[in-house]
Amino acid sequence: MEEPPDLVVELLSPSARSRDLVRKAAGHARAGVLEYWTVDPDTPGVRIRVLRDGRYEEGEPERGILRSTVLPTLTVDVAALFAGLG
Repeated sequence: MEEPPDLVVELLSPSARSRDLVRKAAGHARAGVLEYWTVDPDTPGVRIRVLRDGRYEEGEPERGILRSTVLPTLTVDVAALFAGLG
């Protein structure tokens, strides 16, 4: 049996937004994906969900920096990521 990835990052699109945020998130949780990140270019923003007890909980940024729990050296400065858009 193939192991699930530790981290999934998805870019949201307007046509698939609800599918990604609801159905795909539920499928990733069932599969055991430890972190599910969604990048929303319309907001702009990044959300991190961390799997705990079979359900995703929202990760909180610290001073505008998001940090992975499964890859501790992976950090994202959300403002810098979207700088220059718009």
